[in-house]
Amino acid sequence: MFFIMGTDGKVRQAGTVEALCPQCGRRGTFVLCKCFEYVHLFFIPVFRYHVRYIATCPGCASAYQVEQEAGKAVEKGRLTALPASALFSTLGRTAARGIETQLVAQWSLEFFDQLMKNLENGDSRMANPVMWENENWPKQAQGVGLCEAPRGALAHFAVIENNRMKNYQMVVPTTWNASPRDENGNLSPYESALIGTPIHDANQPLEILRTIHSFDPCLACAVHLYDEEGKYVHQMDTF
Repeated sequence: MFFIMGTDGKVRQAGTVEALCPQCGRRGTFVLCKCFEYVHLFFIPVFRYHVRYIATCPGCASAYQVEQEAGKAVEKGRLTALPASALFSTLGRTAARGIETQLVAQWSLEFFDQLMKNLENGDSRMANPVMWENENWPKQAQGVGLCEAPRGALAHFAVIENNRMKNYQMVVPTTWNASPRDENGNLSPYESALIGTPIHDANQPLEILRTIHSFDPCLACAVHLYDEEGKYVHQMDTF
C-alpha cells in the first residue's frame, strides 16, 4: 500500500464588502480574496491551513490583510461593511502583494482561455495582427491602455499622426500615492500611512522606509526626516 500526499495553495474570491480605504480615503466596494494552503491525499484536498483574507481598494489598489473573523463574516454574508480597524497596514500590503501575484497568475490562465475561445468563435478584436503594422494605421489615431500595476492603476494615452507619436501621456499610481494634500486637505496614501507610525530610532527611521517600500514606488526617492521645529534630522534612500 502506498499514499500520494502533498501540499498546495489556492486563492479565490470570497466576496465583496464596503470599506473606507485608510490610504486614499475613498469609500468603495473592496474585493475580498481568501488565500489558503491545503494538504491533499491522492490529489483530494483533506484540510486547509494558513488561511488569510485580503481586501483590495478599487480606487488606489492598496491591499490589506483582513482579520480572520471579519473575513469569515464577509464570506458567509453576515458582514457587508468593514471598519478601518479590520485592515492592516505595512505588513498587510507586503503580504498581499505576494498573494495578489498568485491570484493574477490564475486569472491570466483564465483570460488566455477566454481569448482562445473568442478566436475560435471568430472574434478577433483583441488579436488583430493587421493593426500591428504601422503602415496600416490611419493618418490620425488615438489609443489608451489601462492596466493594474502592483502599486495601483496605470494608464497610458497616445496620439499618433502620420505614423509618428504626437503626444504621449502616462497617469501612474505613484503620482497619486506620493502626491501632496489636495485642495480639500485630504492626505496622500504615503502621508496618511505614516501618521502614527512608531519610530524606534529617529536617526535610523527604518519603520518609515518599510512603509514607503510597501507601496513599491516607481521612482528613485528618499525619505527626509525633520523634527517638529523643521530642523533636518536624517535622510534615508528608498533604493
